Parts: sequence; C-alpha cells; structure tokens
Amino acid sequence: MEDVISDIKKEPGSRDNYSRIAYHVVLLVLVSFLVWEFAGVWYKNVGLGSDVYFATADKPFVFRVFVPLITRFLVSLGGNLADLAIILVIFLTTVGFAYSLQYLYTAFWKENLFTYVTVILGVELLFLLLFKDKKTYDTSTVFFFTLSLAFLARNKFIGYFCIFPLACMNRETTIFLTLFYAIYFFNKQKKSFYLSALAFQILVYLTIRFLLIFVFFNNPGDMLQFWFFENMSTYITKPFQTLVFIIVLVTVLYFARYKWNCKPLFLRSVFLVLFPFFFLLYLLVGFSFEFRVLIEVYPVVFLLSWPALANMLHLKSNPLSIENL
Repeated sequence: MEDVISDIKKEPGSRDNYSRIAYHVVLLVLVSFLVWEFAGVWYKNVGLGSDVYFATADKPFVFRVFVPLITRFLVSLGGNLADLAIILVIFLTTVGFAYSLQYLYTAFWKENLFTYVTVILGVELLFLLLFKDKKTYDTSTVFFFTLSLAFLARNKFIGYFCIFPLACMNRETTIFLTLFYAIYFFNKQKKSFYLSALAFQILVYLTIRFLLIFVFFNNPGDMLQFWFFENMSTYITKPFQTLVFIIVLVTVLYFARYKWNCKPLFLRSVFLVLFPFFFLLYLLVGFSFEFRVLIEVYPVVFLLSWPALANMLHLKSNPLSIENL
C-alpha cells in the first residue's frame, strides 16, 4: 500500500509519468493501425456496413444490434458514411478493450511498466485472433466481456449491471456471464442480493432476446447455425491445418494451466466455468479453425497464459512471473 501511495505522490515530471504518456500514445497509435487494417484494408472499403446498418443480415447475426444502433446514432449526428461510423465504433471499442484489460489486470497486480507491455501485447494478439472471418461486433464483444469481468473481479456490481443490457444487445453469449456469476458468487453474497442480481440478469437477457426475435422475425436465416459435421469433414480433409490448430490450442492450454494454483482464483474460476462452454460452441456453431469464436474468454486465457510465456522469456521484471505469483 505504501508503494502505491508513493507512486501517486510522484511529481508529474517523474519517469513513471513519462512512461504512462508514452504508453497511451503507443497504444492509441497501435489501435489506430490495427483497426484500419481490420476494417479499412481487409474489407477493401466495400460494403462494410450495409447489412449491419440496414439490419438486413441473416439470423442470428442480425440480433447483434449494438454496433448498428451506435452506427445509426453517429450517422444521425451528421456523418455521411455508415462504413466510417462502424470503423469508429470498432476503434472506440478496441480502445475500451485495452483499458478494460488493464483494469482487469490491476484487479490482481500492481500497475507498472510491465502492465503496459501486457496490454499492448494483448491488443496485438487480439487482432491475430480476429484475422479469420472477422465480424464488426467482435471488438465490442471482447470489450464488454473484459469490462464485465473486471467489474466482477473488483466487486463493482453496479458497473456490471449497467453495462449488462448493452452486452446483451451486442451478443447473445452474454448469458454466460450470468452463468459465471451464479456459480462464482454463490455463498459469497447475501442471499437476497444474490437472487435479485440473478433475476435482474435473466429478466434483462430474456426481454432483449424476445424483443430482437420479434423485430427481426422476417429476416432469413436460423436462430442457430450448426456446422459440426461440416467442421469434422474439414478437419479430416485438411490434416496439416488441423495438426497446427491442435498444437496451438494445446500450447495455449498448457500455458494457461502452468503453475495453476499460483494464479488468481477469480481468473481460474472464469476459465473453468466459461472455456468448456465456449469450446463446445466452437465445435457446434463455429467455423473450422475459427479462433474468434472463443473471443469472450480471450482476456482470461491471455492473462493466465502470459505469465508462463514471460517466465520462459526470463523477463525478471515481470510481476506475473512464476516466482512472484
């Protein structure tokens, strides 16, 4: 605690303050570049937002209305291009993810120079994860999940309850946050608060879900798209890609599980509750080799895996190194 107080009392010209300024500048420049690559170059500026903005996408994609609603709001302020408005939303939610990842990180460990390295690397790896079959709502998804988990890790439930409806509007997988809440906070809260919180989340989720189903009832598509058998066929016919995929997955899981009991209970609990469900969703409704289906659990898997990798690289200043955990 004394170290934290001394950091706060440092003069603006101190080395730490220059490091913070450099961190914010580097982060914003990196995000700007990555978002442009994500939305401007890879999409070739051709119809990026037509289906999103005009709500003509097939089900279940049309149910993810957060980005379309924010886009329409931005256009109503005087913008002329929906595509540029969507790119702005992607930029803002990516910045939101970066600082939410920092907020989640500092729920367990002190903020220092290594914190900034962790966040910048986390943003960079996120866009590698989104390289295949990217969607306009991906960055908002990881932003809402990261910020929600950060609020829960800090027991800031009002903040969590405030963003929960927005997260539900963004993607239906938000219900898994409620599942985690139900399991992790069982017997950790007063019974009346715990039951009221669960009832609130379920009511909000179901209300938004049924409203979206009603509004977009006539849109083509299905409530869920199952690709299990097609994916199994792809894995068999592409053995090399399948082997690489398995190696990457096993390596990440090994890093996440390494020195398991030394890592924060909250992060371990999120992983144990959510990862199996999202991996099952990946097998059933995701596309083959599409890591972005697991994007909701990315911040937790990253924070659990990064200490092992940093330890392998002998980063002695790493506050997450195994010796310091």
